[in-house]
Amino acid sequence: MAIETVHGGLAAVNQVVGEIEQVRAKHESAIADLRDKPIIIPVENGVVVPEAIAKARIAAIKASREASILEREEALRREVVGLRDQGREKLEAARAALETEYYKAVAGTGPSGGEWAEAEARAAFVREDLQRQSGPADVVELYQTALAAGDKVGAWLYARYGAEHLSLLAKSSDVGEAARAQLALAELEHLAWSGAVAARRDAERKLAELGRKLEAPATRAERLEEAADWADRLGMSQTPEQLVEMGLIDAAKRFEGVAFYDTPVPA
Repeated sequence: MAIETVHGGLAAVNQVVGEIEQVRAKHESAIADLRDKPIIIPVENGVVVPEAIAKARIAAIKASREASILEREEALRREVVGLRDQGREKLEAARAALETEYYKAVAGTGPSGGEWAEAEARAAFVREDLQRQSGPADVVELYQTALAAGDKVGAWLYARYGAEHLSLLAKSSDVGEAARAQLALAELEHLAWSGAVAARRDAERKLAELGRKLEAPATRAERLEEAADWADRLGMSQTPEQLVEMGLIDAAKRFEGVAFYDTPVPA
């Protein structure tokens, strides 16, 4: 499996995730500076101006800062939206590349040259054999029997169509039958395409993690919305603003095992 192609897609998504974090940090730092900057009581010629005038000027300074903060938050929102769109496109491209490379890896274990004609001629009979089997374990046995006999074409056919057959059985309403089919499918995939299957699952895990990080709340409005949802779910008494300021949402996510980690995903 040409995993380098998939890793390239992972790296592209990871780069976007990093850019979102950089943009968020840049704007939040500027917003923090605006909020923390002290307001100096107006003085003219060394004399403090009248209280009414001072209050009016201080109110104007606060209003100007709040306007600047809102502009910063809107700029952050626009940049995050644009980067997320890029990230989603790259994520879908990476998923498509993964499926393509996995298909190539599986197909690469199959017939070659004139063997394809034999495979085509035998495919219908293999499907019939699979339909007649009494249980999921029998599917794996058919593959192993063909492999032991040196029947390359037969082994490939039983692996390919056996995996399809077991995937259908795994969706059975019979819980026991579905569980046995899932176990048999895992065994068949390991026997037939162990390297490709392991690489695919590892890449799928990384893609899922990157997808979560890509959609993780980045703006204050998103964090407040998330905090309100958690407060409702967990019956918290604090306001969303308090939960965000106290960092309780991150703690709650860790507690439930769904924390969004800060470390980059290895490509």
